[in-house]
Amino acid sequence: MDDSVQLSELSPVGGSFSGLLFENRFLGYGPALTWTFDIDFAEVHRDRDSTKTILSVDWVPANGESWHALAGRTYSCTTFGERVESSIYFNSTDYRFDAANLLVSQQESDRIKVEAHISGDIDSLGIPSFSVETELSFAGIIVALDDVGVDIPLAKRRLEEHTDATGLIGRDRGHYVIFERPDE
Repeated sequence: MDDSVQLSELSPVGGSFSGLLFENRFLGYGPALTWTFDIDFAEVHRDRDSTKTILSVDWVPANGESWHALAGRTYSCTTFGERVESSIYFNSTDYRFDAANLLVSQQESDRIKVEAHISGDIDSLGIPSFSVETELSFAGIIVALDDVGVDIPLAKRRLEEHTDATGLIGRDRGHYVIFERPDE
């Protein structure tokens, strides 16, 4: 499959947003909650194959924000990895972009509307800049802390030190706990 993609091939079809409460004691990072906003695009087709394409704006510091109160928030960076990272995943490759500006323009329950403006094609994907607008669904918050494991009550207490966990149910996922909306 050709490694290039054209801007005209990037048609948003929704996506998800989620949280990650993690730490890395070996590198000196204490517990921190970050958001990830994944924007899915329609599959990009080639002669013999097609591939799923995703724009991910991640490692966004949560700063005590609640998953159900994000409307009006703006997240940005001008250099890749300085608090926020943005990448397009296309054809099994991660293409990084320097600058990202993501606005959560609306929120209704567990769905948000986002506007993302991305520029600075670091890895030569061939798209110097683009903008996209779509709706995302809440996909939960993972608690992956060394001293928590799969202890759901402890994971909830630790999560509530960083954000409001109201309306979320914890589930054991083997090595971590995920907090999601209850099944309706």
